[in-house]
Amino acid sequence: MDWSIVPNLGQILEDLRLEVVAYTHKDFLPTENILTEIFKKCCSSLGLVKRLNPFLQLIIGAVVFSFWILLALKLFQSITIPCYASGERMDDKTVLITGSNRGRGLEVARELASRGARIILACRNMQRGEEAMKFIRKTANTTRLSLAKIDFSDMMSIRNLAHQVLSNETRLDVLICNGSVSLDRLYRTETGVEVHLATNYLGFFLLSNLLLSLLSSSDGRILLPAGQDLWSADLEIDNLNSELRFNKKTVFANSQLANLLFTRQLAVRCAAAKIPVAVNCYDIGKQRTSFNWFSATREHNAVENMVHLAVSKDGKETSGNYFTGCKIAKVSERASDSALAEKLWNFSTFFTNLQEEESIF
Repeated sequence: MDWSIVPNLGQILEDLRLEVVAYTHKDFLPTENILTEIFKKCCSSLGLVKRLNPFLQLIIGAVVFSFWILLALKLFQSITIPCYASGERMDDKTVLITGSNRGRGLEVARELASRGARIILACRNMQRGEEAMKFIRKTANTTRLSLAKIDFSDMMSIRNLAHQVLSNETRLDVLICNGSVSLDRLYRTETGVEVHLATNYLGFFLLSNLLLSLLSSSDGRILLPAGQDLWSADLEIDNLNSELRFNKKTVFANSQLANLLFTRQLAVRCAAAKIPVAVNCYDIGKQRTSFNWFSATREHNAVENMVHLAVSKDGKETSGNYFTGCKIAKVSERASDSALAEKLWNFSTFFTNLQEEESIF
């Protein structure tokens, strides 16, 4: 009997799992195709233990079979949310998507373009932006695309983009704020703002306010990101810019909590001022790590959330909510703290130097 296979069983399962998870990222294959691949891999896995005695074959076979069944259920749950399959069109809509040269931003841009929307890709790297445009032209069969430069760590860059959009566009139906950074140590922008704070939150705050008047003219929507890494959030206004201390997990979590607070506060202000703009937050999942088994499906879920909020009636009829799995989800009491949200708004206005003439409020 060959026992050498037993110590390697974990690696065998991991290698096979990675192969199947990769299928969820291949242009969103139909569910039946993915499940077929899972079944094939499951049968292949069981064949690997045929050199063992019948009793061990039975035990290991049961473990392997259970593993693939659980994985199949997880993937099935992740890729069968009905909202993404809806056929709603966006032929007369203009959508601005930041961070749209790769990842979920690129996939959302492609999906909305295939539904007829005119897409403005706002990217920091213009070369990658050009490559993204070529990809979308080919895969979505559209030419209704334009490219603009933005760097969320630079408030002047954000103002330049907003000025360009306000000058050249007659309407803006959806603003999708996308993109984030997660760094190992403290970095600051040229103006002294901690980079997580600037890139993951303040840039979205400023751009949303600058484009709010144009969005209001077309009963628009604003989509903001928030991850699930809120357990380590410790949002203290006095230390929001990491002037007292810095912790890499805390600053990232704080930026996500800030987006939730901003979403609610902006929705409240729009409602009070009778501004017809819906503001909602979409789940981007947890930070990726090398041990993240379902990172591909989480990315897929984020895309579904974003498309759902950009296209469906849910994204217009509700405001100030957090969506995961294309449904409204509860948030923590901390994320619903109105007093903290007001303080954060005032802090953000100061750090972005948002002027009265730039704000619709």
